[in-house]
Amino acid sequence: MKKLFFIDPMSINSLAYYDYNLLNNICGYDITFIGNKQYNGSSFKNVTFNPLFSYSNKKNPIIKLLSYIWSLISIWCLILKSRPDIVHIQWIRVWILDYILLSFIRMRGCNVVYTAHNLLPHDTGEKYYKQYKRYYKRVNKIIVHTQSSKERLSEKFGISLNKIDVIPHGILSFPISEKEVNDCYQKIIQDFKLSGKFVITSLGIQCPYKGTDILVDLWSSEERFCKNDDLILLLIGKNKGIDYSKIECCKNVIIQDRFLDDTEFQAFIKASSLVVLPYREISQSGVLFSALARRKPILVSDAGGLQDPLRIANVGWCMGEANRDNLYNYLKKLINDMETYREVANDSVSFEKIEHYYSWQSIGKQTTQLYNSL
Repeated sequence: MKKLFFIDPMSINSLAYYDYNLLNNICGYDITFIGNKQYNGSSFKNVTFNPLFSYSNKKNPIIKLLSYIWSLISIWCLILKSRPDIVHIQWIRVWILDYILLSFIRMRGCNVVYTAHNLLPHDTGEKYYKQYKRYYKRVNKIIVHTQSSKERLSEKFGISLNKIDVIPHGILSFPISEKEVNDCYQKIIQDFKLSGKFVITSLGIQCPYKGTDILVDLWSSEERFCKNDDLILLLIGKNKGIDYSKIECCKNVIIQDRFLDDTEFQAFIKASSLVVLPYREISQSGVLFSALARRKPILVSDAGGLQDPLRIANVGWCMGEANRDNLYNYLKKLINDMETYREVANDSVSFEKIEHYYSWQSIGKQTTQLYNSL
């Protein structure tokens, strides 16, 4: 049986469940998963888990860097010993160090697959363009989650289309206690007085590339939103660069500036009527697929592949470009015409289509076929 090394230094929370769902659906390989010591996904059945990354719980940046270097050295030693046929890398954290490891792996004769969840790091502009271009040129195959990402990657970095495979991001259903989720959900409904309200939610890290500032500016300046007792806006997740001062006086806004555990994350989705993703830039979003797993309607921008699920089934709306006018028009339309919203929210057939298309069994099969092609 051929050997696969699957490397993810960021295998925590939703990324941990991405890894868990994918690896459990890959067949015909002896899999070693090299992940983070803080991995909090479920236990694997037929996968050897080797938690070599411990940088994420270090506060001192020098110690964090040294920890990451030691992890890469340990991985290289393990590759020399085990001689895997394929190495699949999910994320890179320190470009030059990761590129050195990649070069050693390629010199060893291993085939390398890289999943480009994002073509460039968020909020960095073109700063790392040359570095990522070198990295993309060095690997054997690149996985992206959407056709638009494939076309952008090829055009922007000069990568052959034959080198890029489109494999969707799967529905993120967390294997956690539904009783605990429901208990947390009931507490959220009670504590924040959400019963009977139309709850609009922005979930996860709140930052400019996600367009949170657009939502904040719109809500704070439009009385039809900020003074509407039938609406609640939830801004849930760690704030990284958003000015909340103009919205803190709004009585129908709930802000939770902190990281969430998996149970809370799922409970807030369950408490939502509409999950909004007015992203300026993204390839694909874990929040999106977490919302779809809970069968929650979505309002997305046309960034990256956010609108892809809407091409498959009627599970939400695309506002087009992420700007104030587009977000205003769509929110106004939905609030004024609740029948349109309910048609989507209650369309079980459409959500079943989404679950089928983005099933992990299918994604695992496509990934296995990619490995076999190497």
